[in-house]
Amino acid sequence: MQKVRPAPDVSGLTSPGNRVRVVVTLDDQPLAAATFARRLPGLARNAKLNLSSSFSRSYLSRLETAQARAIASIRAQIPEAVVSRRYQVLVNGFAVSLPYERLPELLDSDAVQRVYPSYSYNLNLNRGPAVLGATAFSGLTGAR
Repeated sequence: MQKVRPAPDVSGLTSPGNRVRVVVTLDDQPLAAATFARRLPGLARNAKLNLSSSFSRSYLSRLETAQARAIASIRAQIPEAVVSRRYQVLVNGFAVSLPYERLPELLDSDAVQRVYPSYSYNLNLNRGPAVLGATAFSGLTGAR
């Protein structure tokens, strides 16, 4: 019995022009974790995160500054890098697209803490007669 899947063939990914999109995280805690860490244990357990509080606004400003520095550092190292989204509330990081062959440089960069793959999900409509095979059944039997 095989416990590990065989590695996928990535030989076609190294051709010029292939880009990869990854999510990069930074050292500072995201806003939700920093807000939770400030609370006294046992008090306001079910309190909601207030994005308009003075702490939240100042902390988000600090995260934006740190992200801007990290992005500038990455762009200086990898000019082809394009940042598409920035995250601050649940994750402190951003999504960046870059040429596949430059990915090792990003992984070795001092500006980033961790690098995660970015996945795209598509809606899979699994409703309707075609999924159940009803059209084939009605064609074979004449039933409706």
